[in-house]
Amino acid sequence: MVHNDSLNDQTRRGKILRISLRLFAKRGYNAVSTNEIASAADCSQAIIMYHFRTKEQLWKLGMLALFRQIEVRNVFALKDYDELNGASQLRIALKKFVRASSRFPELGQIISREGIEGGPRMEWLYETLAKDAYAVFETIVARGVQDGSLKSVNPILTTIMIHGAAATIFNLTALSKRLMERSDLEPEKLLNDQTDALIDMVLNGLAG
Repeated sequence: MVHNDSLNDQTRRGKILRISLRLFAKRGYNAVSTNEIASAADCSQAIIMYHFRTKEQLWKLGMLALFRQIEVRNVFALKDYDELNGASQLRIALKKFVRASSRFPELGQIISREGIEGGPRMEWLYETLAKDAYAVFETIVARGVQDGSLKSVNPILTTIMIHGAAATIFNLTALSKRLMERSDLEPEKLLNDQTDALIDMVLNGLAG
């Protein structure tokens, strides 16, 4: 049996992780202090240090939790549609990726910030969490080039462009809201419009 104190600790820990991710996504790692996180999470800085020891450890554990929540391995599981050609695989992967980007915009926002700044956190993020997801798109594009369903393109460059096109509307939420009509921001409509537009541009542009 789990004692109430343990349950409270787990609840508090989860709340700190969620709030810290939102702050890191919005303002960047260096601009956010543990004191600010503690204030937003309605706890003391000592509590944060008790659970996570350092801000960097908090950031890493937050990213690990986010990837587990998204279930990245399942989102991009190639075995589920291995019999399809590259273009068909890419269509399915794009739909899954756009939906994941809309549900968890913090992921794309943090990756964008770390990708600009570079350094040890970006290397850890790539090697520990993001590398496999990028590799799936590279594999799909390479397969499409090989089977003739996609044009002969550089799979790595194409992967980078696809990720940008899929997630930017959710990463740049303030700009997206400024550019769009209010009616276009209804979540399900926005998700469907973004998915349809991305698939149309990518697959028509890459069609072999």
